[in-house]
Formats: sequence, structure tokens, C-alpha cells
Amino acid sequence: MKSDFINPDSIDVILNNMRRKPEEWWMDRYHAKHRSGVSIWIGNGITNYHVQEPHYQAISWTNRLKLRKALKKLEEEMPSL
Repeated sequence: MKSDFINPDSIDVILNNMRRKPEEWWMDRYHAKHRSGVSIWIGNGITNYHVQEPHYQAISWTNRLKLRKALKKLEEEMPSL
């Protein structure tokens, strides 16, 4: 099965949005979700990161590393429940 990789510009928009507007994101053990409906699978670790919604898109290894860094920062900024 051929995977469609997310456009590098699109991942840059996601990463920039995480940095600039963390209040528009929420996370659980398995997903990072944006209020627009974008859903990123983060369960099972960095090797399995991929965009689930609006449709499946694989993420290159380099962009997974960038995403992991952004997710850690996002998690630090989220209010504790």
C-alpha cells in the first residue's frame, strides 16, 4: 500500500499553529487534535505518528522529530487537570 506523505508546507502550518495558538489544541494518550478537525495519531510512539483526519497522511521521519518537539512543548503549556 502506497502512503501519501503530508506536504512539507502543511506540516509547517501545523507546527507553527501549535507554537502560536496552543489553546486551539488538545491531547490525550493517542491523539493531538485541533479545533478545526485535524487529528494526529501520536499513540505507540514516534514511529507511528501520522495524520488521521481529515484523511490519512504519513509523516516523514524528519517531520516526526519536529512534531515530537512541538508536542512536548504543547504538553508543557496545557493546563493540568
